[in-house]
Amino acid sequence: STQSITWGMAKRKKMELVALDCLEITVLVDNESDTISQYPVELVTSEFTTHIKRGASVVDCGSWCCAAHGFGVAIKGTKGGEEHSVIFDCGPHPDIFEDNAKKMGVDMSKVEHISLSHYHSDHSGGLQRCVKMVSEVRREHNMPPPVVDLHPSRPTARGLKVSHDITPLLDNPSFDDLRDAGGDLTFSDQPHTFCNGFFGLSGEIDRVTSYETGLPHHYRKKTQDSEWELDPLITEERFFIARVRDKGLVVISSCSHAGVVNACRNAIQTFGYTTNKHGDTKPLAPLYMVLGGMHLGGRSMEVRIGPTVDDLVLLNPRYICAGHCTGYKAKFALQNAFGDKYVPSVVGSQFHIRS
Repeated sequence: STQSITWGMAKRKKMELVALDCLEITVLVDNESDTISQYPVELVTSEFTTHIKRGASVVDCGSWCCAAHGFGVAIKGTKGGEEHSVIFDCGPHPDIFEDNAKKMGVDMSKVEHISLSHYHSDHSGGLQRCVKMVSEVRREHNMPPPVVDLHPSRPTARGLKVSHDITPLLDNPSFDDLRDAGGDLTFSDQPHTFCNGFFGLSGEIDRVTSYETGLPHHYRKKTQDSEWELDPLITEERFFIARVRDKGLVVISSCSHAGVVNACRNAIQTFGYTTNKHGDTKPLAPLYMVLGGMHLGGRSMEVRIGPTVDDLVLLNPRYICAGHCTGYKAKFALQNAFGDKYVPSVVGSQFHIRS
């Protein structure tokens, strides 16, 4: 139960994030496009509204972002006169990532840090292009190359078992590919902060709930010549986190292979508390918003919808923003449980969280 004080987690080093004045998240890649639904104006600007505010003289749907099965966001944090911009995941296709980033007006020269949640091509397919775009424009401005933040455990191959056969997934870009694209690579399997403490990434996410057991029928190869081995847990997946003053923690869990409830608990345990010099721990910030894919679509995953929604209700975020691999049945269940606190994540949306 989420009402347990310890939640069964191992003790972790507590990491304190800077309390931002404002956090802006632009969804560059997601499975759906929806520019006509009404969203909470205090939280979301639709892509349609963005284009109108920029002075569009005609409604040209062909100039709007293209949806694709995947996930990627551009993120900007500000505090006082300090500002940092980063990208987290890049979707499945380089052209879609580049086109959508241009359509949404992302200033690539300001992107200091690019991070990848996990090694699946619907998140990494646009990564090499992203690194190249950012590196080239920063070089033109005599700025240092972007840091590319990766988990060190990159599988040689991954696949899904369909019927009796294992069908490989598209390869992820190699470390050499990303260096050649101009990135300054760094590797971590531990929770850490970056950009002067504005943002954080998790390490391996504790698996605590009984029902969030990973992705069935998922396999990996350690080397090109090795045999396929079962890999349901996808342990290298990391979530992104920031904290906004007077609001709380904002968690971006791209695919939630560890389970979105486990990710939120880990976020609170690692980044939501502070410890004084005597070892006393106190709550630092509540859970304000959860954004991303929750991987509750498909027959084998839908049995988890009920307990996931129940535990998310107990965690009580102000907003739950589901997209990508969540699945329509889970979205309906989240809408029913959260009401106006449920906001879908769609490509071209811009989330603004202000203190």
